Amino acid sequence: MNARDYAVVLGVNHYPAFRPLEGAIEDAERVHAWLTDPLGGGLPENNCKLLRSSAPPPAPLQDLIDDAFVEVLERPERRRRLYFYFSGHGVAQVQDDVSMCLAKWSETFRAMSLSYRDYQKTLRDWARFEQIVIWLDCCRVRNFSVRGLGPTFPPPMPLPDAPQVRTMVGFATEFEDVAYEAGRGVFTTVLLEGLRGGAVDPATGRTTADGLRDYLERETPRRASALGLKQQARVLSEFNSEPAYDFGPLHAVTPTVPVCIEFTEGRTGLIEVEAASGNTLKSGDAATGPWELELERDAVHILRELRTGTERVLRPRMTTRGRYEFRF
Repeated sequence: MNARDYAVVLGVNHYPAFRPLEGAIEDAERVHAWLTDPLGGGLPENNCKLLRSSAPPPAPLQDLIDDAFVEVLERPERRRRLYFYFSGHGVAQVQDDVSMCLAKWSETFRAMSLSYRDYQKTLRDWARFEQIVIWLDCCRVRNFSVRGLGPTFPPPMPLPDAPQVRTMVGFATEFEDVAYEAGRGVFTTVLLEGLRGGAVDPATGRTTADGLRDYLERETPRRASALGLKQQARVLSEFNSEPAYDFGPLHAVTPTVPVCIEFTEGRTGLIEVEAASGNTLKSGDAATGPWELELERDAVHILRELRTGTERVLRPRMTTRGRYEFRF
């Protein structure tokens, strides 16, 4: 268990004076489930605050959300990482800020939102955590003139070690674009898939910060495109490749790699795959390709076209795509 990690998770479906959402609360519950899973984030239940919207009256509003942050910040024990997750409507007037719309938000009550930029700065200034992770599954559109509210709990003064706090921020979409939900949020779905194994480095079993960033930015547009949508996640990270910045536990590392061998046009006749030991692992006509094989990771293999004597070295390595692709 990661007893030094904490989280505040917020999902807002209810917008009585605006367009309600369907999946924001469920997405928040799914993130909370990963955070408190011993095989996920590993947070003790008491360290993870889950806030869901309700109406009427619209809730939670800023006071209740700020109370959750203050309760976390005032814990006496030494802290490592703070997670903050928000799913709901979002509006952005500038590229480096997002107004997270609360349940009472409407075109009239445009100030009923929280400024991501101000909350991030305040959490850094408290310097109670070494790491801050923020995931925002919301739009970043400029449809309305909005300036989100800042937190009501600024520290007495910025602490001297505040610059040592490192942050990682995942935006569901680019500035001025829409984040979609198809029953569930596209971004959150990809995020949880990445956290539960999709972003694992198969060679080390680690889910690194860089690996999670790359997975989100690569897979979110793919998932959206499959639904006929356009959405590009954007991740800003100060985390590095050290294990201290990893997500979740280590996964098992396998000694073999799934390999897909495709044959180029003109490749004909008998093809052999030979191991470094000289043993023939597969032999067959090129017309039967592509071949799906399990080969020893990082080991030297020889592909040989018997008709011409053409040879190429194949050294399979682990990738986050699920298999190693090789053309011969």
